[in-house]
Amino acid sequence: MGVKEFEDDRFLLLYKITAFPRQGVELLKTLMAYNFAFNKIINKTNYIHRFPFMLDAIFEGDLEDASRETILGFISKNYPKDIQVIMSIADKKDNSNPASEYNKAFFDGKAKLICIGNNERERAFLSEYKYEFDDYLEETNNYLNDITN
Repeated sequence: MGVKEFEDDRFLLLYKITAFPRQGVELLKTLMAYNFAFNKIINKTNYIHRFPFMLDAIFEGDLEDASRETILGFISKNYPKDIQVIMSIADKKDNSNPASEYNKAFFDGKAKLICIGNNERERAFLSEYKYEFDDYLEETNNYLNDITN
C-alpha cells in the first residue's frame, strides 16, 4: 500500500504505540497495514482462536478515487481467506463508484452486500416506522409471548 516506514523503533513494538504520527489517508493506510500484519502473526500461532476480521469505515473521510482503489486492492489481495471478513464502507449517492461496482472490480462480485438506506437516506435504521411490516411484528410478538408463558 506504499506505507512509509517509521524511523522510530517504538512503532515496531505493539504495546508501545500510543498514536501514529500520520494524518488522513496515510494514517488509514498505516492502521490497515498494522492490522493485517497483526492478523497474519496471530494466524501463525496455532493455539489462538481468531474472531472475524472487521474493518469499519474503511473510507473514513473524503478519499480520492485513487486512494480508494489502493485500499480496496490491498484488501482484496491480502484479506484472510480462512476467517470471515466484515467490512463497512460509507457509500453515498454521489460517489463515482458505488459499493456494488467495488464488489465487482475487487471481489469478483462475491462479497455479500448489505446496503442501508439505498444510498439515499442517512441513519436508515432510525427511520420512521410506516407500518409496512405489521404481520412480521405480530408474528414475532406471538413467538415471544409463547416463549415467556
